[in-house]
Amino acid sequence: YLGILELTWAGAFLIGAPAAGWLIDRGGWELPFWVVAGLQTVALLVLALCLDADVEHVAGPRPALARDTAALARWVVHTWTIASAVSTPYILITAPEMRAGKTRLLEVLELVVHEPEATVDTSGPSLFRAIEEQQITLLIDEIDEFFRRRSEDTAAVRLVINSGYRRGKSVHRTEFDKAEKTFKVVKFSTFSAKAMAGI
Repeated sequence: YLGILELTWAGAFLIGAPAAGWLIDRGGWELPFWVVAGLQTVALLVLALCLDADVEHVAGPRPALARDTAALARWVVHTWTIASAVSTPYILITAPEMRAGKTRLLEVLELVVHEPEATVDTSGPSLFRAIEEQQITLLIDEIDEFFRRRSEDTAAVRLVINSGYRRGKSVHRTEFDKAEKTFKVVKFSTFSAKAMAGI
């Protein structure tokens, strides 16, 4: 991943900047934006075609598996583009019995989603602070066991989950500002992509 990141940075400076200058010289300052928008549209179409072909290869003659695999693949892409989203769908992974592969699916998602944060237990304050600081993709296993416990922590996590599907939702906390030596109200976002697994 680091090599790909460095390659894209190098490509942007060595190819992108001169190309943008050439386009501005030929067609004005708006032309590079139109070209980038066109390239993004082409990339989106190619990605959609590749996902559909890959899903058909994986699922074979099982339409339900094809549907679920396609939804997961698109959700993974969504986690990487969530900065431009105003809402996010949650993924709920369920099975009628234990050892059905729910945890393994979360482990696979952890490898491919943006900023994964896998947990089986957490508190509300640690959760919304992580969301605010890193825009994490939250992966919660054993969600059914977690919500069977009744405590302030589970209530706070439920609040983050219930409100975090839409951008702009937040929780407010009073924090001590060491620099100004006073208490201030701080707003923490609850908006992030989330996948949960449980029976």
